[in-house]
Amino acid sequence: MITLFLSTVVAAQTAPSLEPCSPRLLPMTTTRFPYVESDGTETNAIEVNSQANTETRALMVTYLRPAVAAVGEFSVSGTAQIQNLSNGVREVQYRMSTRIDDGFVPIFEQGSDLCWDAAKQRIVSDYVFVVPANDTVTKDINWGCTIRRADQIADINADGIVNAQDQGLLLADFGSDQNRSDLNYDGVVDGKDLGILFGQWSDTYEPGAD
Repeated sequence: MITLFLSTVVAAQTAPSLEPCSPRLLPMTTTRFPYVESDGTETNAIEVNSQANTETRALMVTYLRPAVAAVGEFSVSGTAQIQNLSNGVREVQYRMSTRIDDGFVPIFEQGSDLCWDAAKQRIVSDYVFVVPANDTVTKDINWGCTIRRADQIADINADGIVNAQDQGLLLADFGSDQNRSDLNYDGVVDGKDLGILFGQWSDTYEPGAD
């Protein structure tokens, strides 16, 4: 089996992870442009197209992602088409790197395979595609996370304020390792996280306000 290593050069950001993210792989040719519906309606999404071709294989990845980060849900949806032009089974590795705007951080679902590269503000997701000889496969690429303001990490339900609703969620997770309420990323939800929540308590949020 032959292993190929490919990667997009896509601005990206990811969520907190105790382990370092996978290393960058060989770059692909990537284009990005605003996504417009078939009826001409503008959206807040960007369409990203990445491709790499050699004599033995071709990889085309197309997906949609939000144009800008905002508090709330952040999702990526698309497909990868991998063509094997050789007479042997191939294993193709693909690394997606998605940048999140400065001032925001992602929170991953429990058990998520996504990785957060905080130094580069990028969410990293890795894929391995096994392609039979002289065959083409198409695979879905879908993932999501929750975005919070970096200076309002205790906004657990991502509604723009830190209040009793967030406190209730944290207390429900108290003593566990739930990502959503582990505000200091030490692996346990405890009094330290509760202290962070009370320190960020607010009725409203005004960017730039003390």
